[in-house]
Amino acid sequence: MKKELLSILSSKSNDCTIKSKITDKLEENSKSKQETPVSENTAQNTYGSHVLIISEDSALRKIISESLSDFNVICEYTNNGEQAILQCNNLPVDYYSAIFIGDLTTDSDGIHTAEILKGRLHISAPIIAVSSNQCNDPYIDAYISPVPDTASVIDIFSRAINGSLAISKEKAMARLGNRQDLYDKYYKRFIDGYADASCRIRQLLASGIYEEAYRLAHSIKGLAGTLGLAEVYISSSRLCSALKVDQTSGGQYLNELEVSINSSFRPNSELSPRSSA
Repeated sequence: MKKELLSILSSKSNDCTIKSKITDKLEENSKSKQETPVSENTAQNTYGSHVLIISEDSALRKIISESLSDFNVICEYTNNGEQAILQCNNLPVDYYSAIFIGDLTTDSDGIHTAEILKGRLHISAPIIAVSSNQCNDPYIDAYISPVPDTASVIDIFSRAINGSLAISKEKAMARLGNRQDLYDKYYKRFIDGYADASCRIRQLLASGIYEEAYRLAHSIKGLAGTLGLAEVYISSSRLCSALKVDQTSGGQYLNELEVSINSSFRPNSELSPRSSA
């Protein structure tokens, strides 16, 4: 791990070249964006979602934010990892749909930031490193080129929001320091708190208590991300997105959530969830 980290921190020589290429890429991306449409359904599901971009490079910020413009997301920015940690510490663990960390080739806190966000603050959002230096780190969920094009940004974000990045028990365990006792603690909280969640959400919606219904779905999403429960994470994410657009909607996604929660449970004597395989 130390060797991999030192390798990343030592590769600073191409910084100016990368920034020049990023600037050149902006014009190219404005054309390719027209050829990479985002489906109406996908855009609706991400309406109002928040994305964090950790980079002081204004050109990189612009590439990512413009690439995601059709998703109707709200892009937020910090210049470095320290600012990002302070910002996330004051927000719900599932506030962001995705986090992009740029400048890994020049910023020594890239991996350290990801470790704190995932390992200590338990942020559920997939972390995407904008870097050509890839290592097998449990806190980095995906990599894209340091000079990304629109298609790759759209592809990686699409996979981030549908739960196909990062959501697995293996990664969840790694982020918890491979501590089974800690994992079991969170999983017991999930069992005790959310076994009947879909019924409770239905009742809240029927009673017109929409904000509480959304908060409950949001909480499920955050804990499912922490535990690596992919199906629960995906169904709760879809439900949250549907409720953002229309507070009276969500019937289909409630059914999906109920099935996914039930399928994740083991008998009471076993704390660890069923494998998604």
